[in-house]
Amino acid sequence: MWPWANPPPPLAADGSQGLGWRFIRSRPTRLGWGLLLVCLLLWVMAVNYQVNVAYVLVFWLLGVLLAGVLMCWRQLLGLSIQADTESECFAGEAPVVVLRAGMRGRYRRWLWLRLGQHQPERADDWQPWPLAAAADTPLNWVLPPQPRGFLLVPPLRCVSMAPFGVVLAESLWQYNGNAVVYPAPIAHELPAPAHRGDTASRHRRTVASGDDLAYLQEHDPGASLQHVAWKQFAKTGQLLDKRFEDGVASIRQDWISYRDYPPHTPKEQLAGLLCHRVLQAEQQHHAYTLELPQQTIAPCNGQRTLCLTALGLW
Repeated sequence: MWPWANPPPPLAADGSQGLGWRFIRSRPTRLGWGLLLVCLLLWVMAVNYQVNVAYVLVFWLLGVLLAGVLMCWRQLLGLSIQADTESECFAGEAPVVVLRAGMRGRYRRWLWLRLGQHQPERADDWQPWPLAAAADTPLNWVLPPQPRGFLLVPPLRCVSMAPFGVVLAESLWQYNGNAVVYPAPIAHELPAPAHRGDTASRHRRTVASGDDLAYLQEHDPGASLQHVAWKQFAKTGQLLDKRFEDGVASIRQDWISYRDYPPHTPKEQLAGLLCHRVLQAEQQHHAYTLELPQQTIAPCNGQRTLCLTALGLW
């Protein structure tokens, strides 16, 4: 709890556990050290000169110090912090982590959070976070831009010096979520069908059996049975789904594969190119399948999140 004790481990910022004594580290402020020095001088004067008023002042100041320490610890005791990401984040953007506090007790808390990680500390690294009793006061924590992959959040320092400023109580919190930073989409023209002939031929079969029917493709277990080509099934015994889209457009947009690009394309660039096509297909409400090395994501519920996460962790 005091500076000479072992630093407490960070507490998970998931709102599941309130802050206890062993997670609080304290140290006197300059004002606290000054009052202790005044108490020492008054005590020496009272002993040497037998001044009763000096004894009274010493015990009164010590009482103020003790009350300030206990009330400062009370600012952090029972506090829980939940850190969440509420919006998607792409590489190169500044992710935003929303902090929410859970409290025990019906009293106000005056907290300060160190949101920056500059060395040495800067004044703008600290941000006040006043919390009213039984009130939800979220705080947005803006992080520096990050590359794709799992979101890296530095430990959060939460301190309080209220109400008298004689002691500083500090706690550490660690974000333990699994948010993913998606690759930055790179706008580009869709590959020409000539470069995709081998890939497309492996996954769909184009037929000319009607004015609207464009092609037959392998049956998707999650697709409606109304789209199954039953006549073809009766002839060949193979389940195929009917598609009534333009052949060229469907080849360009429905099958999104890493094979569409030159083999020497850097992985970061390739992830951005595929991310752009996934977002474009979602915006246009087109069914699509994403193909990555050793992973294929077919149309399903939550496909957008699955595809962007796969690209972010690829």
